[in-house]
Amino acid sequence: LFIATSSFIGDSLILVGSIKFNAFKLNKFIVAVIEHMAINDLLNALLLTYTMKNLITNDAMTESECTVMQRLKVFIAYSGMYLLACLACCKALIFKYPLQARSWRKRLSHKVCLFFWGFAALATLFYYIFPREIIRFSYDYRIYNCHWEFHYTSSYKHHTY
Repeated sequence: LFIATSSFIGDSLILVGSIKFNAFKLNKFIVAVIEHMAINDLLNALLLTYTMKNLITNDAMTESECTVMQRLKVFIAYSGMYLLACLACCKALIFKYPLQARSWRKRLSHKVCLFFWGFAALATLFYYIFPREIIRFSYDYRIYNCHWEFHYTSSYKHHTY
């Protein structure tokens, strides 16, 4: 509960401070990437809150809820990794080309972040391509957790990841 609450408060402060008050005196490109990372973290906190609600009320998820939750977790994980890599590359490029980096604007960074959000969505579509017989989502009632499994009909009998 503390993690979700601090995530909501911290990410909200980051977004309000950077959008409304222009509080960060950093490169505009980096500030926009940090805003996108805060949105990603807010989405992750929403999923955590929903999972905690199920734990507290002792409710089990339906199969469709489990499927949506797993695919959202994959999407958020991929987009977070790509945005973090984007931030690291931007910092390196700003360090290497400081004069050219002054001309980078927020609009360019939003386009770059939109590309990474889209790339994460494409990576998540990988799980939609396979039929239900190959990727199965299931709910473990003992630990209140959804998980997915690959089921191959070839020489590999059963793989759980």
